[in-house]
Amino acid sequence: MTDTRGKTGSSGDIDLVDVFRLLWFGRFFILRFVLLFAALGVAVALYLPNQYRSEAIFKPAAMEELPGGSGLLAQVGALTGFNIGLGSSTNADVAVEMLRSRPFLVDFARNRDVVVPLMAGKDWDRTRGELIIDRELYDPAAKRWVRAVNPPLTAEPTDDEIYVAMKEIVSVEQDLTTRFVRVSVTFLSPQLAQQWLEQLVSDLNEQLRQKDIAIQERSIRYLTDRLKENTLSGLDSDLSELLRNAIRDHMLAKVREEYALETIARPFRPILKSEPNRALLCVAAAVLGGLLGVFALVFAHSRRPFASEPPLVPTAWLGRIRARMRGR
Repeated sequence: MTDTRGKTGSSGDIDLVDVFRLLWFGRFFILRFVLLFAALGVAVALYLPNQYRSEAIFKPAAMEELPGGSGLLAQVGALTGFNIGLGSSTNADVAVEMLRSRPFLVDFARNRDVVVPLMAGKDWDRTRGELIIDRELYDPAAKRWVRAVNPPLTAEPTDDEIYVAMKEIVSVEQDLTTRFVRVSVTFLSPQLAQQWLEQLVSDLNEQLRQKDIAIQERSIRYLTDRLKENTLSGLDSDLSELLRNAIRDHMLAKVREEYALETIARPFRPILKSEPNRALLCVAAAVLGGLLGVFALVFAHSRRPFASEPPLVPTAWLGRIRARMRGR
């Protein structure tokens, strides 16, 4: 290795041959980092619990295919000469953004009793089919939160924490070409992942349906009053047409359960885990350890060139271990 040090010291240029010689010379030095990080990767991979993903595919409710147009706004637009109708793509966009919104996710977690398993769930017991709750965070017997947090956080999870946790498990994707919406829930429990996904879409459809029903009922009352007060005979037919369409839309909203998103592929209960990929995690940890080992070798050699080939286990460490064993 004296030749390598002489060349690198006498020239300001970097010779690739010398670099490879240095890497081969310190291969055991680099191997220490690889083995250490690989062991850490294995430990982390074994520590991480399995996650299960339930997935479903939906299509926008085809409101434009309903007879007579796509609602009261479309009829008003036709009378006034403006196109203000709302197509199903708009309904899909509203549904997607609503699924991602903070108010909807937080309200869902609180109304559906999702907070405790979401925030305090630790692992899934496959033999008993039960979710294991971390008792350091939540006491199931007393039904109260016991986690230790620093202000401004409280023992009971805040809306901010619930929203962040929900965003981590809920994924919403929309194909801009087909307008299909893919929704998935990833969680420790495959049963809860499927159940929450079904409830998410059900609550979404119900909220949008109730909102439109309320608007249509106000429209019916308004048009009914206008018909009673109207004194111009020419407007009777137009107002009657708008009223018929509002009543029709109200009826369809009442009987249609999948109001915004219609199911193509129903949520399923996963059997195989979706993550973590333990093999990939171990390989990535070993590669990271190798890169850090190379940097450490180059840095150590630049500061103080090695006089001899570094061993896999430093003799100084062995000496300390032997001394401790003799002391015992």
